[in-house]
Amino acid sequence: MKKSFQLIFVAGLLQAISISCAAISTPAPPTSTPVPPTSTLVPTPTATPIIYNAVVSVVDENGNLVSDAKIIQNEMVELTDNQGVWQGSSLSPDLSLNIWAQGYLLQEHSLTMQTDSNEAPIKLSPDPLGLKTSDLEKEGYELVFVEDFQDNISDCLIEGNGNVVIDDTNSENYLLLADLRNLDDGFTCSFGPTNLEDAILEVDFRYVDIRFDDFEDGEYYNWQGYFMGFRDDFSVSGYPLQVPWGPTLQITDRSEEEWKFPVQIKQGIQESRWYTLYTKYEGQKVEVRIDGLLKFNFLNPPTMISTEPAIIGAFNQSHIQFDNIKMWVPQNQQ
Repeated sequence: MKKSFQLIFVAGLLQAISISCAAISTPAPPTSTPVPPTSTLVPTPTATPIIYNAVVSVVDENGNLVSDAKIIQNEMVELTDNQGVWQGSSLSPDLSLNIWAQGYLLQEHSLTMQTDSNEAPIKLSPDPLGLKTSDLEKEGYELVFVEDFQDNISDCLIEGNGNVVIDDTNSENYLLLADLRNLDDGFTCSFGPTNLEDAILEVDFRYVDIRFDDFEDGEYYNWQGYFMGFRDDFSVSGYPLQVPWGPTLQITDRSEEEWKFPVQIKQGIQESRWYTLYTKYEGQKVEVRIDGLLKFNFLNPPTMISTEPAIIGAFNQSHIQFDNIKMWVPQNQQ
């Protein structure tokens, strides 16, 4: 009876193992769903932009090509080459330019360009108020800067409250106006090459009005000064009316902490009248003239070199106009 029981137990165990093995048999892999192939998008072709090319040639009243004429587009200024030609490209067929050269009137030019080459010959007309470089020749000297503001753009670097404006007494003339009234500030306009020893500088100036700004000991004092500088550490400066020592043209020496005034002469300035200030730096001598008349020679200046550009300017409440800036250097110095 005991042996029968063992046989029955073994048979049951084998059956259970068989059923268990059947339950954990490896399942069939799931049927995979086919994935359609990814389509490749073909980009839409981009149209090739059309580029319009212009060739501008600038000539004077006699048909001579004008080099270094300004080609002005909005805020951008470029120059014609030594053959009087400027070339430009644009994505727009509409071309609008202002063309100007020293001594000539500013001229506007508009052109609707074609897809092929577009040539635009421009003939300039003389400006009766403009300075022509051919009329500014000095024997032994080279003209390196001239500015009469007739293109309504300043080629000198302005610092302070100053702008190119229309002359209040002649609507065909442009000039540089510095207005320092009620401002505790100065004004400068710098120009020309640097690291020179000798040069000639000239500028026209006119006071719009002259006002008294101080009163002491029963007298009015006026410090609304103007100045011109070239070499380092000193300048030629002046006061139009009353200062403690009277209306003055002088040398201001700034080479030491305490400024000195080695040359001072009487030089009154009237309102609304143009004056021409001329300075010539030649070795140890600095020659100063007003309206062509020699005012003084300054000998043995404190410095002989100009590490900064030349400069004109005004200070202390000045309301003053400048025009016709010119600079020459010896031909062997460039």
